[in-house]
Amino acid sequence: MNISLPAPLVRLGEAFRAGGFSLYAVGGLVRNPLLGLPASDWDVCTDALPEEAAALGAQVFAVQGPPLEVAAN
Repeated sequence: MNISLPAPLVRLGEAFRAGGFSLYAVGGLVRNPLLGLPASDWDVCTDALPEEAAALGAQVFAVQGPPLEVAAN
């Protein structure tokens, strides 16, 4: 499976790798292409702590409790 990523996401991944962290594709970014559909959103997760991710340029929302999805334009 080959997924074409937008340039900002590629740059973010490069920043995480340079910082010693991983960035993983999750959600619709993986599911939709497996179903033969275009990726409709760009969900990622990381092994970086929230403050480490924020220092690398990511917008971070840390919450406690049930899973929460935040979408923004």
